Amino acid sequence: MSRKRNVFFTAVLSLLCSAATAAPEAGWRLDKNAKWETENGKKILTVSAPEAVSQSFQIQNIDMTPYIGKDILLKVDIRANDVKKPKNTMYHGVKFMLILRQNGRKQYFETRMTGLRYGTYNWTTSQIMLSVPENIAKNAELVVGLQNTSGTAAFRNFSIQEFKHYSPELPENFRCEYTGSAKSLPILRGVMSPQPLKLKKEDVTELGRWKANAMRYQLNVPRSLAGDPAKYRNWMERCLKNLDNLLPEFKKQNIYVILDMHTPPGGRYGKMQLLGTASDGKRVQTTPQSAFRMFFEDTYKDLYLACWKEIAERYKDQDIIVAYDLVNEPDQSMSMPKYDYLWLQEQAANTIRKIDPEKLLIVTCDEWAKARTFPKLRPLPLKNILYTFHFYQPGEYTHQGIADQFKQAKQGKINGYPGKYDGYWFDREQMRISMKPVRDFQLKYGAKIYVGEFSVIRFAKGGAQYLEDAISLFEEYGWNWTYHAFREWDYWSVEHSDDINDTVPTKQDTDRKKVLLRYSQKNKLGSDN
Repeated sequence: MSRKRNVFFTAVLSLLCSAATAAPEAGWRLDKNAKWETENGKKILTVSAPEAVSQSFQIQNIDMTPYIGKDILLKVDIRANDVKKPKNTMYHGVKFMLILRQNGRKQYFETRMTGLRYGTYNWTTSQIMLSVPENIAKNAELVVGLQNTSGTAAFRNFSIQEFKHYSPELPENFRCEYTGSAKSLPILRGVMSPQPLKLKKEDVTELGRWKANAMRYQLNVPRSLAGDPAKYRNWMERCLKNLDNLLPEFKKQNIYVILDMHTPPGGRYGKMQLLGTASDGKRVQTTPQSAFRMFFEDTYKDLYLACWKEIAERYKDQDIIVAYDLVNEPDQSMSMPKYDYLWLQEQAANTIRKIDPEKLLIVTCDEWAKARTFPKLRPLPLKNILYTFHFYQPGEYTHQGIADQFKQAKQGKINGYPGKYDGYWFDREQMRISMKPVRDFQLKYGAKIYVGEFSVIRFAKGGAQYLEDAISLFEEYGWNWTYHAFREWDYWSVEHSDDINDTVPTKQDTDRKKVLLRYSQKNKLGSDN
């Protein structure tokens, strides 16, 4: 595989089910709705779920010892027949999942290829990518089957492969380097913008009253336009023109602007896409909804780099625009890309550096910017790079009231904060544990860290305490941060009350807003770095 793809396979470490295995069905724990069959000389595992059965899980124990500390790819071919669409299409339906245990907790890794969750389709390859932590329990469980649905699914050709992400060449004992201009900046404490065309001068003025010193200005192109290069460029120009009109007010209020490539060219795949071939050489491989099209298609990769070149030329002399957030929430955890997410950010950084040698550049980690991916993240050999993650743990708490959890939230069935989630108690110390991979990266490389997004839905019990605990840790570690979001959607609004039925901002400061205001008061331009 060529270097520009930046994903390198080594060896197949283990075959769970193959022609070379004398008894591929050995070791599986099957329920009454599953059986092994032979089809065209291959063993296949068939799982059925009648209407009366909510789930049917088949389990294979795996010794993870050979994979500890490695990046692995699990693959299986799946065929489905009349699998009914489940209420939760993200996780339910056809199941392919790995369960690891770490520090007494279960960690779930599964395909997010929504298009494979239900329906009728022929043999199609599904895959799970993950970095195996150092301190996991020896035994793991591979799970296939059906959950909260009915129909039939078949599985064959299980395998585990080791692969290596793109890794920049670094000198021994590498430390991140920051110029005088970067070192003199204060800690950035602020918010993320609303949709850019909705941001007004009075909004910036109000943010100045909060004493915030940063706004993450999202270049958020609508999904319906992202796939058309001409329409993408037109929308981007509208976003930038609005920013140009607001720059005098940003300067007046001493609020730095972080330009966020929130929607890159092409956007994310809107549905299951068919790419390449499956293991039988006849069928097609899928890529998940979460994958950026620019990771797979040259048209969008080239436009991505061109856009950053134009932005760098446009704002190279605008010091109030302090940083470029190179890509928002990339994810290549479920599908092998043509262009690695880190490699592509490095190309953008190099493009910008030819024009602007000083401005801060923000590099994002994998899996929708999750902290747990920092162990596999390598720093770039460039000056003035910030490394970012987004913090919404536990998602069941911070995102309650959205999608499948909406009814539960209205009925008060979701735990508050602190509270028990996924079988463990989540509080400030658990937050610290969740952020530890980022802290370790910071200390190892001397890196500056930026928390690009964090939030809690406004009606979640204990929301103010959650924000207090999160920000206090950011402050303890000297991290920059921007709250998600300012006057974007009222569910995230600190200006709206905790009552879900309130549709206008409250006249009194909410407890959540008070937390932001208290920490924003620490902003004294140029004083704390």
